Amino acid sequence: MWPKLTNLIIPWWAYAVVALAVMSAATTGTWWLTAKYKDAIWSAEIANMKKDYADKLLAHTQNVRAIELKLERQNTESEVTNRERKNQIDRLHGDNRALIASGGLRDPGAKSCPATPVPGETVTSVDERETTHGRLSREAEEFLLQFAYDADQAAIYATGCWEREGITSTTLLEY
Repeated sequence: MWPKLTNLIIPWWAYAVVALAVMSAATTGTWWLTAKYKDAIWSAEIANMKKDYADKLLAHTQNVRAIELKLERQNTESEVTNRERKNQIDRLHGDNRALIASGGLRDPGAKSCPATPVPGETVTSVDERETTHGRLSREAEEFLLQFAYDADQAAIYATGCWEREGITSTTLLEY
C-alpha cells in the first residue's frame, strides 16, 4: 500500500524548505505570543494611566470649582462693598450740595478788600461786597463739587480694582 521510503532520495533543498517552514511557523507563533503579551502589558499600563489621570483631573476640577466659588463669593462681597461706598459718596455729594445751597463755598485765603467805596458805587454795593468776600462763583462751586465727586468715584474704582486684584492673585496662588 504505502511505498517504502527508505530507498527514496530527498534533495537538500527539500530539507531547507521544511526547515524554513518550521522556522517560519515557530517565529510567527513566538511573535504572536509575545505581541499578545506586550499588548496585554500596554493595555494594563494605559488603563492605569487613564485611572491616574482621571483621579488627578477630578482633584483639579474640584480645586478649580472651590476657587471659583470662593472668587464668586468674594466678588459678591466686593460688589456690596462698592455699592455701599458709592451710596456713601452719593450722600456726601448731597451734603456738599446742601452746604453750597446754604451759604456757598468760600476761599479762606482771600484778602479782604478795603471798605472804601469805588467812585460811582453806592453804599449798598459796598455792603454786598463785604458779605460776599471770599465767596466762590457758582460755576467754581459746581466745578469743585463735580471734581470732588469724580475723584471719589475714581477712588472707589481704584480701591475696588486693588481689592479684586489682591483677592484674585491670592486665591490663584492657593491653586
